[in-house]
Amino acid sequence: MIIDFTFSVLVYNHSQYIIEHLESIKYQVEQYGKNKNVKLVISDDGSKDDSLIKINNWINQNKDLFIECIILGDGINRGVGFSFTSMWEHIGNEPFKLLAGDDVYSYENIFQEAEWLNDCDFVTGMPLLLIDGVLSKSNSLMFHMLATQHIYEKESFFSKLKNINVINTPSLIYRNCFIKDSDTFDFIRKFRVTEDFPMMAHLSSNYKDIKFKTVGKVYIYYRRTPGSIYLVDNEKYNIDKENVFKYLESLDESYLGKFILRNRLSCYKRGGLAGKLLNFSYYLYLVRVIFKSPVIMRELNDLKLNEGKHATHYALIKDRVMKFNEVWKS
Repeated sequence: MIIDFTFSVLVYNHSQYIIEHLESIKYQVEQYGKNKNVKLVISDDGSKDDSLIKINNWINQNKDLFIECIILGDGINRGVGFSFTSMWEHIGNEPFKLLAGDDVYSYENIFQEAEWLNDCDFVTGMPLLLIDGVLSKSNSLMFHMLATQHIYEKESFFSKLKNINVINTPSLIYRNCFIKDSDTFDFIRKFRVTEDFPMMAHLSSNYKDIKFKTVGKVYIYYRRTPGSIYLVDNEKYNIDKENVFKYLESLDESYLGKFILRNRLSCYKRGGLAGKLLNFSYYLYLVRVIFKSPVIMRELNDLKLNEGKHATHYALIKDRVMKFNEVWKS
């Protein structure tokens, strides 16, 4: 059986949000994937709440949407890196989208976003933030995403990563070949609470000319909560980021590049206002932003994000969650 697309879901204590996530996948499949063979792969990293109970009940009600449903996890919390990579062997050669179980798919066609991968390696849309149940637009976030696109569009992927950049990883979709490398697999598993930065860092050592595209559509509502990993497990998060910086430094062959990365790491560990003021990378980034500002501002002003339509879609998803809960509890 040929699989046309796989939805991959990272879950850890997402009971409060997981049905919103799954209902947004259901919307995608019903609206755009009726003639596609779609697989659902869920990796639970030892949730202590009733996430798995809800997931199993939802799948029992909606299994006809998918050609196959796979739930991974043995109740042990091994970390994001392990949970992330455990899904790789269940993804074939088909396009896929990996997302945390607390985020939500918008009404935009995610299958269509995947078609950009015929010409690009990484594709990202513009995010809307989902905070306390309310969608909001961050012009600053979108400005710096566009700045990252234009500043580094003719440079290597490594150059993008070692310098200041803004990449909204929940909105990313990327080529299947990047999850087929065993060395990248092993590298990511060294990290406890983050997977995207380590993955991109390792890929930058193997792929010099990764083509990155930013699309002016919102595919993902990116949820921020007090339970976000960088807040609740800040120490492990910082250790993971510091180790990625050290890895990037080991890849850089120039003295200037190593100096800049050491400075970035030192300032990251220092934190606060001093950490920003002493970070040479910020000044380099600022100069390049100023140089590229006309094209960045023009593209930002040309964005046509229908916030009202997105709010209506999210209200639809919440309504579907209420109906699911009514059926489940009855």
